[in-house]
Amino acid sequence: MITNILAYIDGRDSAENAAETAFQLATRHNAHVNGLHVRADVREFITNVPIYTGIESLTKFSDSFDRDAAQAEKHAIDIFMQVRDRHAAVDQQAAQPPVRPTANWTVIPGRADSVVSHRARVSDVCVIGRASYGRHNSRISVIEAALFDSGRPVLIAPPHPPASVGRDIVISWNRSAASARALNSALPLLDKADRIRLIHVETGAKTGP
Repeated sequence: MITNILAYIDGRDSAENAAETAFQLATRHNAHVNGLHVRADVREFITNVPIYTGIESLTKFSDSFDRDAAQAEKHAIDIFMQVRDRHAAVDQQAAQPPVRPTANWTVIPGRADSVVSHRARVSDVCVIGRASYGRHNSRISVIEAALFDSGRPVLIAPPHPPASVGRDIVISWNRSAASARALNSALPLLDKADRIRLIHVETGAKTGP
């Protein structure tokens, strides 16, 4: 059962596809979307500045960093609210099962990979957008942290906002324990799917049913 969806909105070109995927899923499952933006802290990056850099240069770096972070945060919340309104989601979580999706917005300072993986642990599924190939590779660390450190299912949104989520599902099965865990995590999606296809390629690398 999917009732609580974490959507990581980083303010980059993945913001809209992550939000749209999360709200498509929320609409289908009558769920709550927690939009999460991680506010970058210059102190996490200052160690990458050469030690011979002067105070004036550090100050300029810090000011520029803060401006970029503020711009990313504003873009993230604007996109999230636009998608929320497009799906007619109410802006708070109802005490009783809602008749339409609900949503809230959270901003937490820190390292994105740590914050996202930790918050995902108390969500039913975590949605993270994937940018176009070759762009914003720093997001890979966030995706990997969510996949390997959250203990929860991770749905990676496509580079462009999808028309629907969870209607036509393909299962990739290779007999492994990892496939079994992934399939079990996907059961709420499968329960509401219109069509499910199972793909298995016999390679002999794995044994099992």
